[in-house]
Order: sequence, then C-alpha cells, then structure tokens
Amino acid sequence: MRIVVLIILAGLGVAAVSIFLGEADHERRRLRKAEADALAAKQDAAADEKPAETEPAKDGVRVKVTVKTADGKPIVDGEARVLIGYDLKKREWLGGELRTDENGEVEVPMPEGGGILFVRHQKFRLKQHWLRVGYTDPIEIVLDPGAPLRVIVFDPGRKPLAGVEVTVRLDEETGVAGMWSWKDDAQLDGARTDSDGVARLGAAPVGQIVVRASHTDFAPTNKSIVINDLEPVEEVIVLDLGGTVTGSVLSPNRDPVGGARVHLRGDDTRYTKTKADGTYILEALPIGAVEVVARADGFGPGYFGDELGWGEPVPIRLKSGETQTGIDIVLSQAAYLRGRIVMKDKTPVEGVNINLGVSGNVLRDRSASVVTDKDGRFVLGPWGVRKKSRVWLSFWSVKHSVANKQTDMQPGEDKDLGELIASLRGVVRGTLLGPDGKPTGEGSVWASGGGRTEMREDGTFEITGVPAGEFVLRGTRGKNGEFTARSDKLKIANGQVLEGITVRLSKTQVISGVVLTPTGELRAKVSVGIVKADLEPPYKSGALNRVTTDSDGKFSVRVSQDGEYRVGVTDWIDGGWGFHAESPPTTVDAGAEGVELTYPVLGAVLKGSVVSKRDGKPIKKFQANFVYFKSFIPWNVDINQIEDAQGRFQGEVDEPGSWAVDVSAPGHASFRTQAFALKRGEIKDVGVIRLGDGGIIRGKVLDHTGRPVQYARINILSPKMETNSNQPFTDREGAFHVAGIAPGLYTVFAVSPSHPLGIVRNIDVKEAVETVVDVQFLQSSPLHVRVRDAEGNPLEGVKFIYTFDAVRPLTSDMFRSYLPPGYGGHKTGPDGRLVKPALPPGPISITLKKTGYRPRRKTMDLKPGEVNQLDVRLQAE
Repeated sequence: MRIVVLIILAGLGVAAVSIFLGEADHERRRLRKAEADALAAKQDAAADEKPAETEPAKDGVRVKVTVKTADGKPIVDGEARVLIGYDLKKREWLGGELRTDENGEVEVPMPEGGGILFVRHQKFRLKQHWLRVGYTDPIEIVLDPGAPLRVIVFDPGRKPLAGVEVTVRLDEETGVAGMWSWKDDAQLDGARTDSDGVARLGAAPVGQIVVRASHTDFAPTNKSIVINDLEPVEEVIVLDLGGTVTGSVLSPNRDPVGGARVHLRGDDTRYTKTKADGTYILEALPIGAVEVVARADGFGPGYFGDELGWGEPVPIRLKSGETQTGIDIVLSQAAYLRGRIVMKDKTPVEGVNINLGVSGNVLRDRSASVVTDKDGRFVLGPWGVRKKSRVWLSFWSVKHSVANKQTDMQPGEDKDLGELIASLRGVVRGTLLGPDGKPTGEGSVWASGGGRTEMREDGTFEITGVPAGEFVLRGTRGKNGEFTARSDKLKIANGQVLEGITVRLSKTQVISGVVLTPTGELRAKVSVGIVKADLEPPYKSGALNRVTTDSDGKFSVRVSQDGEYRVGVTDWIDGGWGFHAESPPTTVDAGAEGVELTYPVLGAVLKGSVVSKRDGKPIKKFQANFVYFKSFIPWNVDINQIEDAQGRFQGEVDEPGSWAVDVSAPGHASFRTQAFALKRGEIKDVGVIRLGDGGIIRGKVLDHTGRPVQYARINILSPKMETNSNQPFTDREGAFHVAGIAPGLYTVFAVSPSHPLGIVRNIDVKEAVETVVDVQFLQSSPLHVRVRDAEGNPLEGVKFIYTFDAVRPLTSDMFRSYLPPGYGGHKTGPDGRLVKPALPPGPISITLKKTGYRPRRKTMDLKPGEVNQLDVRLQAE
C-alpha cells in the first residue's frame, strides 16, 4: 500500500509530499515548457492552409517514421505533421516540420544528442516520442483519436477577433481532495485565430480541458470544457475588458520602490512597472481570482498577502470592469546563495547547471536555476526567504559530477557555500555485436548509471557522462526490443576512459500468461516476476524482471536467454523482491505461452459502477479511489484511474479494515461512500454511484463585531471526511462561494491569520441547491507562553499543542503546517517564549513537550480581548 502523509486541519486533510527530482525528471519538467513554447511558435496563421515542407539545417542520420491509427491504418498524404525533435545534447530545437507521404511515412533526422519529436493531426491527439541516440530502426507511432476542437473568439462588442493566441491544456486533478492529489495541466495544442476569429486546434482527449484565449488589448479568458466523446467540439469565447488592480510596491523598510515589475503569478507576460513613487496600475486582468506579485533589483520577490499574515500569495477576486485599490506589495529581503565549482586541482568548472529547491512557502525568482561561469562561480538570487528554510541544490553536467547539497537559509541571508568539488564523468567506448557476433550499427547502448550514447554505423559506440562507480551496459534493437544485450558488471573511476568493451545482442523470447484467483477470476494490477531458474533468492537488483498484469490479468515479459525460468507473483520480502509465499512460482522454458499463475485474494476486492445523474448513462472516464481509514481519519489512498465504456470499476485493496470508495469525474461533483469494514478475501460491491452537479454553499465571514472579514480561507468537511480541493478566499465584502459539493451534511471552517478558527456545523447541502451560510469569528484571546526548566532557565524548542471543544479529538499538532504564519509558531524561541495571537476564548487544553523533559498538560479558560499568560516549568526526565 502506498503511504500518504496526512495532516488534518480540523478534520481537513492536507497532503505534505516532498519530491526531490533527479536529473531525468528535471529534464522532463524543463522540456515540458520547451514543448509548450515550441507548439505555440509552430502554429499556422491559417490552420487550413498547408504549410511548405521544411527541412532542418543539418543533415545526418535519418529514421523512418510511420504514423498509424490504432487499427494499423497509415495516416497518409500529409495529414500528419511531424515537428522535428528537441536536441537533448545541444538543448535547442532543430526546427522544421515534415508531413507523412502516401504511405503514412516520413524520414526524420536524428538529433545529435537524442531528443523528442511531436506528431500532430487535427483528428488525433498530439503524440510525443523520445528518440534515443543511435536508434535507427524504423519507428511506428500510433495516434490516439480525440475530439477535434474549434474555438471562435469575439471581442467585447461581439466582433470576430483575429490574432488571438488560443491554447489548450489538460485540466484534470488526480487524487482525493485533502489527501493526495496533483494537477495535470500539460499543454495539448495551440493556434492563433484567423480573420474570422476562428482557431482550429488539434483533437482533445476525453476528460476536462481548459481553453485559454489571450490578446494584448483584453483580459485573458479561460474556459473549462468537459469532453465526453470524440465528436467535434466548437466553443465560443467572448473576451472581456477585465479588471484592474492598483497599489504600491514597498521595500522591507516600507520605502517606495520605483521600477519594480508587477505581474500575475504564473503569467509574467502581462506586467507593468512601478512609478518613482512605487505606485502601479495593472490592467486587463482576468475575471476571477488572481494573485499579484512583484520583483525589483536588489530585493527578493514580494506578493500580496504577506502583510495579511498568510505567508503566501492571497488571491484577489476581480469582477468585469472593477478596479481594486490598495493592493500593496512589500518586497522581501534579498537572499543569495553563491559558490564555486572546481576540480580537486582548483580548476574551475564552467557550464554546470544548478537547480534550487526550497521547503516552505517561498516565492522563487527566475534565478532558481543558473549555470556556472568560466570561473566556476554561480549566484542564485535574489529570492525571498521569509522564514528559516531548507534548501536543496542539484547539479547537472554532461562531463562533470557534483554531489547534491543541502543547507539552511535565513531571511535576507547571503550565504557562500565556498568551493564544491566536481569530478569528471567517465567515457565508455566499445562495440555492439549482433546475434551473429558481427558489429551492428543498428540499435542503441546505454549505461545503467547514466550517460549519453553516440552510436556509429560500424557498430562502435561512445558513452560520455558515466558517473564513477559500478554499472552495466545494456543494449537493444528492434521496435519491441526483439534483441537485447547486457554486459557483466563494470567499474569506472573519475574521468576514466574504458576502451574495447563489447556487448552482444541476443534474440529475446516472450513468456506470457495470466494471473487468476483460485476461483478462476482474472487478476489485474498484480506484480509478476521472472528470473533464471538457477538463481536462488534473495534476488539481487536487476536479476528479477517484473511486470504488472493488465486490466485482463495478462502479462508478457521478454527474456534474452534460452533455458528455464521461474515465474510467479512477486512480493516485497526483507528489503527486496521475491516470490509471494501464498503463490508458489512455476518453472517454464523461455518462450512459454499461456502460463497460468494462481494468486489468492489476500486483501479485499471493491467493485461497482458510475453513472451520471443528468442522463443516467455510464460515465466512461473517472477515478474510483479507495480510501483507508485509521480510526475516523482517512490515512491512505489507492488512486484508480478508470476508462470503461460501461462505467464499471474493480480493484483490490491490500489489507482488511475500514474503507470507503471516493469517485470523481470531470464536470461532476465527487462522491464518497460511507466507510465500511472489509474482511480479508471479501468481495464488496458498492453498487451504482450516481454523480451530479452537486450543491453550492455561499455566504459571508464576519468578525466578532459583525464586520466583513476580507481574505479569509474557506474549507468544508463532511462526516465522511470529504473536503473541498479548491479552498476559496473571501472577497472585499467578506463573501465566499463553494460549488460542486456532493449532497450531505457539512461543517464550514473559516481561517484567518488574525481571528480564531470560525466554525458552522450541520450545513445540509442538496443537489443543485444554493445554501447560504454566514460564519462569525469570536473575539481573539491572545496567549503569551513562557517555558523554563526547574532552575528557571528558558527552554527553547518546546512544542506547544492545543485543542478545544469545537475540534476535539483533533489537536493543533495534526493541522499545524496548514495554519497561516499569523497564528504564531508552535515551538518556543531561544528565550523560552511563544505568542499565539488568535486563540478562541473559553476552555482550551494545552500540552507542552520537549525531548528529555516530562510532558506538561494544562487546561486554561482564556479571556476574550485580554492577553492571557502561561508560565510553565518542565521537569527533566
């Protein structure tokens, strides 16, 4: 079972997931933006005009590409357009576009350093293909059908508008609100409108997309669209004059800053600059929620919301034609991180890419990624650090290797890391042999530890950028890996050149079969392992070849040697993979087909179906997520993305216990079943789940005197622990609006840095009904805490945990990281003191904890509007 870290805010789950990206992931993320830029740059002024065929400037090795449909038919006569790939070595686009011929074929020049190419067609979804250096075998690219998309854009006077940039992106959130979720917003296509205001775009996938129309004279407009089938879609977008915000940009000392660049977060193309007095006017902004940020030389970034005590950008809700004033931004102190990369002999290393990752709510500047200069020096900054933060640095270079670095940064700190030692990556040269033992120039070879390959027609290769240590060489030939190679374990030192290495290809054979339950049911998503029969567990890394059964319970694995193999369902045993004790492996010969493995139901099976309330028809694309509860708290989640014509789902959970099924689909409100107990081996049918539009909660947030509270955040929670993925902020009138809520009872929570938590319970939400709720904060009861040891010395780092009747049995420790910084810290400082400025009045239970001391528990009755004092001494254990 996947482990999900949960932090609950008064029952609201917040996923805290930190991922440190390696080189490959960083490259993919960087290329994603390059892909988007390239797509936008390659649009035709009139999409129905066939562009002239162009060739890249440099000729070289060419690869034949055949473009087909899923049923094997070639896409012919220039219908498919191939955008020449991005060169990974040169880090640049080669340029040019080619069209398929009458056979659906086209010859594509191979980028020198390997890269990617894109295939576009108006009736099919954009397809991306990665090109490996030296791979010259013909490539077949199968395009997936989609819904052809046509967008018509009008100006505010309803006249067609030419020259509007129209882009299409995915707009799908995977996961469960409040637990584990992420947004997929990859760009799908882009075009400019013609003289009739029409943008002809490629095909969109089934699901939810967002179309964005952008023009310099008007506010950019986003339109969310749900694609249910592959029928052509035509959407009309009417641009708006938009809204305006005005304010001032100030230094950390509150002095006006002239020449600062002010723009929307995530869109720095629409910007303005402050006057000498620090004032600005930012016009033609999108209708809805926007976040305003500012940057200026010599300062870290600033954003609206920091002065409110949130510690993060706060969205401003704009209406058409509205001007909001007083949107002041205070820049942060400039933080810098610098250093120098050298070899052991102090030789500087130029051209090393350095990437920055920061924990906490930190708005990073563009300088979060830099390259060392000719003296090996780098400077990251200026960027804003508003609290002590952990910083990660990763380094990437073709020729050099530098160990990743971690450090702590303080607000306004200028830290010099000194000299960081680099080592040379190694080079491996050798020959790829075919099954006949003769050199072959077809195929590719790569090192397990990383590196770039230069394959030659005579079968020789050179792999540069191999890090020091042990590695193996792997090779392949054929579009489906019909021939593979694997060397013995090799070792390379820093900067070493290994010569004369040979790798021999051998023909692979397929071992295939199915996994069944003891009663003969097919088992999807089961891990199957295949290993040489003469090897005994525990299996070393790479010895066990693992695959996962498909939706029909089938598996297929290629093996490179003849002989006997042990095949079975795998399990994680004693820190490594082995065969499951309750599903003994079977021994087969290479090339065996129809292998049947029996695997008992060790957990439980959940199944059901999903239909739409609107028409009663099955929803074909949805998520059926299985949520595991520990006590009443959702603890783990198994994400299941389903595409089924009948709207059916079935899946296994790993262990018995308390579970619920959480279902969501584009354009519908999500729904969660009541939690139920599952026994080991049980098959639970939850029946038909009907998704609708959901209900709406709207209202206002008021302070204890009845005045509206601006910029308070709204969360909702049901007894089933459902919550909202979009947590809106109140506007200037204190109003809020939450839509798409599954029917049921909810509690509304309002959070503001300067007020205690606001709570309204038992809100009955009905389908397609708007429910009005006002939330009123109580008067704050500030608490000043002082903690000392038995001798009266101040104790630093004492954890302060509290709870009160309205949120029991939850405690502040469970939702601490989700509270705004304005609520105060959770540990005492060097003077043993801590201030909580916005606690609720009335009884409150407090726990004080520090390693090496006995915990101390106190109950207080906090007085509203007064400064409450707590002076505690902890006894050593």
